[in-house]
Amino acid sequence: MDRTANSLTRSIITALKGFKNNLFALQTVGLGGLLNMARTRAAALGAKNVEYDVQDMREGKLMFRYATVNDLTWLMANYPQYCREERDSPKGATWGLKAAGTVYCSHRIAELKPKKILEIGPGWNRHFDTLFGEQLEYWMIDDATDIGWDKSSREKFEQALKERKHTHFVRGFFGGYAKELADNSFDLVFSISVIEHVPAEAKQDFYKDMFRVLKPGGAIAHSIDIFDETLGRAEFEVIRQAGFELPPYPDLRVRVRAHEGNPTLFEDLGTVFHGYLGINRKDKWQSLKDIPGHTGTIFVYARKPLA
Repeated sequence: MDRTANSLTRSIITALKGFKNNLFALQTVGLGGLLNMARTRAAALGAKNVEYDVQDMREGKLMFRYATVNDLTWLMANYPQYCREERDSPKGATWGLKAAGTVYCSHRIAELKPKKILEIGPGWNRHFDTLFGEQLEYWMIDDATDIGWDKSSREKFEQALKERKHTHFVRGFFGGYAKELADNSFDLVFSISVIEHVPAEAKQDFYKDMFRVLKPGGAIAHSIDIFDETLGRAEFEVIRQAGFELPPYPDLRVRVRAHEGNPTLFEDLGTVFHGYLGINRKDKWQSLKDIPGHTGTIFVYARKPLA
């Protein structure tokens, strides 16, 4: 009886999550956007070649797909100086989604050689200030009012801000058309594990603002920790609606087994258990929380048209 009740509860929760994600997608892209999502999905199903691999990243092609384990190993092999952790470190976070996003965005900077870049929501991470600040003009926009989980997190943000040596800092949430960020002024706008936190109703202004501040021909590079097909397709559509050039279809297939090809990169268990579920919880081993599922990240690379 208990097993049946638990199964029913899980089914109801799954259905409610599906409804919530569909509602989020509707708020993000509107009814017309939902229709476009359906069209691109149907077109992708009928396409003969939607098989993206590490080669698309090596060749600078437009991207909207889940990061894979081979992406991360290729990036770490080619950019050891830009890894968030030392490559052979035993830390689980060495292989996590933020580590992947960090070296991925570093790769885009190394590839594009931009003169002026904007990072959205870096928090207290000074990686790009330290490694690229002397080479180019580095800007960041963030609002410390909602960072972290307690007062110490906000204090850590403010301390990191004082330690930045090359950063042009704008305090606020991106998408508010900050006057400090001039039109057509940046070569690259990027973020790491940030955009999944942007509310649905703010997404359109978020990407319109991104389009506004980019120079014609400028690029965006993001790692977005969305691991749901509906939400992923909505993200693709709202970026397209803003005017960016993207690949014809998003590739949101999850690959796990060897015969399925380049395997999808999942968040490492240590980060999920100690980070996502265990932050500030002294009883995390006594009061276990179920891990609801794996988490992946979408690598995005899109451009603002030249004209």
